[in-house]
Amino acid sequence: MTLRNSFPTDLPAGLPVLDTRLALATLIARDTDGVPRVGVVPDSLDPIVSGRSTMSYSVRDHRAVTSRTGTGVEYLANDGATVVNTTPAPSANARYDIIYERARFALNGDGDSTPEIDVVQGTAALNPTRPGIPAGAVAIAEAYVPSGVSSTTSSGVVITQVHPWTAAAGGTVVVRSQAELDTWTPADGAHAYNLADSGDYVRRAGAWDPVRKAQPWTNIQYPSYAQQGPLSFALGYMLEPGFLNLRGSYQRTSGSPVSAGEQLFQLPSSVANQMTNRQTFIVGGQGNASLFCEYDAANNWVKARGDISGSATWVVFDNVRLALGG
Repeated sequence: MTLRNSFPTDLPAGLPVLDTRLALATLIARDTDGVPRVGVVPDSLDPIVSGRSTMSYSVRDHRAVTSRTGTGVEYLANDGATVVNTTPAPSANARYDIIYERARFALNGDGDSTPEIDVVQGTAALNPTRPGIPAGAVAIAEAYVPSGVSSTTSSGVVITQVHPWTAAAGGTVVVRSQAELDTWTPADGAHAYNLADSGDYVRRAGAWDPVRKAQPWTNIQYPSYAQQGPLSFALGYMLEPGFLNLRGSYQRTSGSPVSAGEQLFQLPSSVANQMTNRQTFIVGGQGNASLFCEYDAANNWVKARGDISGSATWVVFDNVRLALGG
């Protein structure tokens, strides 16, 4: 390891390509090992690769960051639709095509020094596997190609966008799922956005924590119930990535609410299908009120329950199931 030449430089011979790569990498998000995150710089969520009426693919305009070697990077810009031809469909079974892009350098034995967008075909099989791609390349999309098709828009051809997204150093990295988020290990303080739950996350103590943000309250009004006199209990909830915030109030048949409060539950609960986090949050003249939270991991929903106590007996007023989605 050594101190590299600066960028820009006034060296008569210019800046060596390795030094240029390393200088450019300082502008890109990286993990705790110093490895830059390669991928597409997001400008929209529209597919980058789409099918055509022939055995070829269309790759729309986009910008990307690749890494041919070491911890340096290259910037690629595709400023218009590019057509990439593939081979005829297999006569039997199916195969995977991987559409990729890369920067090439004769210095690294690539045989050329121009960038390319191309496709590599896998071996046809009953259960096909995905082929490898060249060193330094980033897979943009994969296509499942069944036998007998005549175009990449034919029935049975499935094109899936698989490229990662990247961001400038200190920027927000977009991911598709929690699994992808878990594989991204930058330093504490990094930010990410998960498309699966529309959640913002921040890196703290080596783990991803959801960023809480204001959401509208949804109120559910329960009918009156005779418990130490006619009482009415209202339950409100605020659902956001990783958290369920509950609040409740109760009152007699007429008049203002006796008391109200709220309680935060972080999801999912460590124990599925059981009432957890019982919290007495209202203390009033007619008794105490509590909220309960139950998480069902198998069905991906939360059940909230509001109770009001008399002298000793808890009365369940009702339950509400809140679907988490995803």
